[in-house]
Amino acid sequence: MRPPAVPAGLEAELIFGLSFDGRFAAWRFARCIGWLRPRLELVAQQRHACARRVEAVLDELTTAGQVTEQRDALILRSVPGIGRIVAATLLGEAAAAVAARDYHALRTHGGLAPVTKQSGKRRIVQMRYACQGRLREAFHHWGRVCVQRDPRSRAHYTHLRQRGHSHNRALRGVVDRLLAMLMAMLRTQTCYDPSRRTPLAQTS
Repeated sequence: MRPPAVPAGLEAELIFGLSFDGRFAAWRFARCIGWLRPRLELVAQQRHACARRVEAVLDELTTAGQVTEQRDALILRSVPGIGRIVAATLLGEAAAAVAARDYHALRTHGGLAPVTKQSGKRRIVQMRYACQGRLREAFHHWGRVCVQRDPRSRAHYTHLRQRGHSHNRALRGVVDRLLAMLMAMLRTQTCYDPSRRTPLAQTS
């Protein structure tokens, strides 16, 4: 069932309510929230339904897809930091690059590869803005989760921050390293095995 439409003057009513104190302002805010609540509940239901559908598609792809697709989906979901959203984005937005195991295309389309501008003796290295927005956001989410949960990614992030890089630049560096690892895993068709990575004391 569609929720009732929000009145055209709702924003003005909210602003008007801010200019009053006490019960009158509380009544106005309660009235506005009453209009907004059904819409927020509908959005929440749609988000949950979409999440369940994406999860079901990934499960189906892992168990009932073609052999290569099954293995790729399984490998992707074994990597730290890659959950439902990141896996679905990689398979949906960069399917050709993933199938080709094209590391350079993925880092370019996802905004990980920096852009170098040089004129005479002046040389500037900056973030790549011409990229796929959804893939960039997925990579950022991947790096953020890995820094929180993976000790090696956290150590690499700390190292980049100590070198003077910003938070976002350090996250891109973390994901760049993870992406190279993922492409190697896809080429050899092996799932993530933390015991095969370089010991933490030896990572830079």
